[in-house]
Amino acid sequence: MALTDSPPTTTNYSINLPEVGKDRNSWGGILNSALQDLEDEVFAVDNVFGEVSDSSTPSLAYKLNQADSNASTALTNSNTAVAVATKMINTSLVGLLSELDTLETDLASAEATFAASAAALQTLQETADAALADAQAARTAAEAALAAWGGS
Repeated sequence: MALTDSPPTTTNYSINLPEVGKDRNSWGGILNSALQDLEDEVFAVDNVFGEVSDSSTPSLAYKLNQADSNASTALTNSNTAVAVATKMINTSLVGLLSELDTLETDLASAEATFAASAAALQTLQETADAALADAQAARTAAEAALAAWGGS
């Protein structure tokens, strides 16, 4: 402690403290005064906060209580919104998956129809090729018969 005639005090509120070995006959009064100062500080804080039920002023305690209540309501509403959004997304996903299943079935059907059409087209091409070969053979035979008839 620095050399001074001032009594020692607390750091935050500067409340006087009794000095060991020096305040032999006055320490009780110093402590009583310090306790009164402490009560005054606590009372001042209590006055700032006020009563939770004081809605007419309204007190800081009332405002904090209302803010807590509003935050709780907001959290509940937020959780409800998340649940509703999740349900909506799940419903949409189920509908989308159903549509994808339908498209997949339609695609498989179209692929089967295409494969059958391709097979039929192949058969038709083979039949056309055979008919062409037969027609060419008949032409060649007709030309030969005509040449033979005309040459006789």
